[in-house]
Amino acid sequence: MRVIRFSLLILSIIFLFSNLIYAQTLYEKRQAIEKQYYLQQNNQSKGDIHSSIDSIDLEYRRQIFSLLLLYENNKNKSNVKSINSKCSSNKDPVINNVCNWIVFKLSHDSNNFIRKADANNPQALWTTDGIIMPDIDKYGLKIPKLFEDKDGNYSLSFVDIYIDDIFKLALKGNDSALLLLNKLFESADGYYGEAISYDLGQIFIKNKKLVLKHWKKVRKNYCGGVSELEGDQELINYCNKK
Repeated sequence: MRVIRFSLLILSIIFLFSNLIYAQTLYEKRQAIEKQYYLQQNNQSKGDIHSSIDSIDLEYRRQIFSLLLLYENNKNKSNVKSINSKCSSNKDPVINNVCNWIVFKLSHDSNNFIRKADANNPQALWTTDGIIMPDIDKYGLKIPKLFEDKDGNYSLSFVDIYIDDIFKLALKGNDSALLLLNKLFESADGYYGEAISYDLGQIFIKNKKLVLKHWKKVRKNYCGGVSELEGDQELINYCNKK
């Protein structure tokens, strides 16, 4: 029995490291290790794997916080070049989301922001808060003020801020922002699903013209998933139309 368990442990380690060899980004490495964590039955091995994830998250925070602090310390358009130079060679989807948001805040180029956000892996976006938010100050790094609420607590979420900017663009009539929010809703669950459901509901209430313009593309989610509008007779009427 011990021989079998030892053999399974060796196979698990080989599987983990074979995945890591082919992983090119922090995100790919984290996904490979996380998958192995859920497959592993040995508690000691799980602890070792968790330590590996922790090491990756520390490197993530170093890079993300560095970029956000650079943005906070010099909020002007000239800083876009500096940010781009740090981001251009980085293929990691989590870092790319952060870079994309910073460049948007500096340049106000909403079309570029939405285009790049749409091209990125949505699962990487949902992973971001899991990397940053748990015990945000545990590593002793300087933390960007972006995460501080009005009381000085680190309670604000990067994903919330990111999605809120997409929502604001959609509310103003940005077609691509509405379609992106609709797309993100399909891959979101739990808290994020509820948050985007609320946003889609607000867009229907405040900018119905935009929603109806893209009705064929957004109908499925509006008629089957936006709890914010549950019981709304006007929406029900639109949903009942063939």
